[in-house]
Amino acid sequence: MARVSRKNNIKAEISSQTTYKAGLYARLSVEDLRKKESDSIGTQMSLLRQFAVEQPDMELISEYEDTDQTGTNFNRPGFNRMLDDIREGRINCIIVKDLSRFGRNHIETGNYLERVFPFLGVRFVSVSDNYDSLTASSEDGLVIPLKNLINEVYAKDISKKVCSQYEMKRKRGDFCGSFAPYGYIKEGNTLVVDDKTAEVVRRIFRLVIEGYSDSAIARFLNDEGVPKSKSKYWYKSAIKRITENTAYLGRLEQGKYRTDLMNGSVRVNKSPELWVVVNDTHPPIIDHDTFEAVRKIRQNRKQAYNDAVVKANRPASSKNILKGIMYCADCGRPMLRHKVVRADGSVDYCFLCATYEENCKDDCTKKSFWESELLPMLYSLINSQLQTLTDVQKIIENVRKQANYVKKVDTTEESISKLKSRLSRITALRSSLYENFKAGVLSKDEYMQRKATCELEYKELTGELERFEAQEKQNAALLSQNKWAVAFNTFSAGKELSRELLISLIERIEVDSNSDVSITLKYRDEYQALIKMYKMEVSA
Repeated sequence: MARVSRKNNIKAEISSQTTYKAGLYARLSVEDLRKKESDSIGTQMSLLRQFAVEQPDMELISEYEDTDQTGTNFNRPGFNRMLDDIREGRINCIIVKDLSRFGRNHIETGNYLERVFPFLGVRFVSVSDNYDSLTASSEDGLVIPLKNLINEVYAKDISKKVCSQYEMKRKRGDFCGSFAPYGYIKEGNTLVVDDKTAEVVRRIFRLVIEGYSDSAIARFLNDEGVPKSKSKYWYKSAIKRITENTAYLGRLEQGKYRTDLMNGSVRVNKSPELWVVVNDTHPPIIDHDTFEAVRKIRQNRKQAYNDAVVKANRPASSKNILKGIMYCADCGRPMLRHKVVRADGSVDYCFLCATYEENCKDDCTKKSFWESELLPMLYSLINSQLQTLTDVQKIIENVRKQANYVKKVDTTEESISKLKSRLSRITALRSSLYENFKAGVLSKDEYMQRKATCELEYKELTGELERFEAQEKQNAALLSQNKWAVAFNTFSAGKELSRELLISLIERIEVDSNSDVSITLKYRDEYQALIKMYKMEVSA
């Protein structure tokens, strides 16, 4: 048979035959869990393994899966692990059962298929859709976006149907929560009393009536080793939650928030008049009189405290501007903020270890730190960072005025553009090689040899591109795009500390048993980039 002539013949000097390192990806959403076995993770993986084994240019490296994860949100554990492996070069081919398993957001899905994966040199295969990015035709460029759009519309429709089904269940008194309240067990859609834990609930209500505080009750239960369903310790917040839960009256209050499945299960609180309330849906653990007595005790305690504050002319508690960033260095829990009123009427706050104070003194060490001492430390640290920023900005202005800097930036941008263009051409060439192999124009040996040459050149260009992008990142560090500089520019000398300012600049504050404070700032990489450039310019 006559050989078909070929243009752009590539001379290869590499004899090694490379193959695609494949990763299999399967996903199952909440709605899929209700479907038949054909949609299960196991069935998806079985199909994908069989497909990968049958391909002459694929080697199965790893498998990734996400269960109970919506396709409209790409922040999934298995998906993120797969992306990490791609970045580290462990895999360069992704195989899915169909496009809907990959994602149901047509914009994000299209971004990965049309931009991210081609740029990273990743081959994408959707088995049921008969799609392979290596051999994709111009028709696929029209069909695939359409399929992605259909998958997204389907997800929106499912979101509405699921919400409607749950609304019907709530109105007829079905329990729709994932976990039963402490004291009950879930059997189907009904709550059934768990005699052992129900007695703990009754005891909690009795102790409140006897005058014990939430903290004291939590300590009793922890000292006695009473098991807690979801955590190791009892906390005062759990006691408060139990004594305010009307489920113990045999009543269900549901639909307190709206879940947007389409946008990744985002919760939106609803006003009480929109809640679905149904009485006598299950056996009560607490009688109405006891529940009301506890409610009045809690209400009276709160009122008594407020009255005492007013009578003693003590200021009300101030806002905790360090909430969410103050932690114990040993147990890792957020620290308690304890209000202290001194004899002269002045008020201060002390941060304490929650584990030591509220739970078990054997599980952590006693530690404390005064807020009045911490805030000046933070103020001084931020001011020192601001002074550093001022010095760096002066250097930046000098560098930006240099003619060779402007030329350097333009050259870097031009080089990146050219490299991306060359990488795109190599990707297209690899695709044409595979088409010729499938058509019989190239033998398997010829195909593998020329493919190896393309892979080598692609790797070299990718490395060169990474170097230029690192240079571009350094150029950006000189400008207003630097996140550290932008964040600290919001703070000016003499400006008071506020919660908004602290959470924008500080990632975490830790206190150990020696009262040593460790402060971790945000945007550390961006800060180091500026400081490195600053030192280079100063020493020049």
